[in-house]
Amino acid sequence: MRADLQKADLVSLKVDAVSRSAWLKVDRPNKALDLETIREGMRQFSAEFGGEMITETMLLQGLNDSPREVQGIAEFLASLKPHKSYIAIPTRPTTVKGILPASGQALNMCYQVFRKRLPRVELLIGEGGNEFGYSGNIENDLLDITSVHPMSEKNVREYLNKAGAEWRIITELIEKGFLTELKYRGKKFYLRRLPRKP
Repeated sequence: MRADLQKADLVSLKVDAVSRSAWLKVDRPNKALDLETIREGMRQFSAEFGGEMITETMLLQGLNDSPREVQGIAEFLASLKPHKSYIAIPTRPTTVKGILPASGQALNMCYQVFRKRLPRVELLIGEGGNEFGYSGNIENDLLDITSVHPMSEKNVREYLNKAGAEWRIITELIEKGFLTELKYRGKKFYLRRLPRKP
């Protein structure tokens, strides 16, 4: 994998934890994976890579936002020498109920710790854009997008407006059981309803 990635111009490495306990809670890895092997692979890759490397850390309340964990992540990231490090929080519904973004205080603490060790640090805490492709079949497009990317009500309305479509499409998709509406942190989101396994 490291050899294949050498061909890229830009590579983003996801580093959410350095302790095994936080890693298991945040990333829920396959049991065959080993955190130290992954970290060593990242170190080797960063030493060899000639392109631009960035990192992203997703901060979750009570899982990886302690000062000790944040210090450990910052130290590890510094060893990778990234061009830029992003700190993110979930802004859309998560796959596991009860997972919350880190508090503003924890985000600020993390930002300050990272800034002491890393050259460029940015926060990714907004809802994100609405730059979704359009093929001409609005229903299929919405189902394709929402199968991998929950869309906020605002994003759905903007997408429908760009496509010249009406909200009744959303209502019909919900009625047919293809789309579901859910609330996350006081906002409505739309997600494709996947068929349940028998």
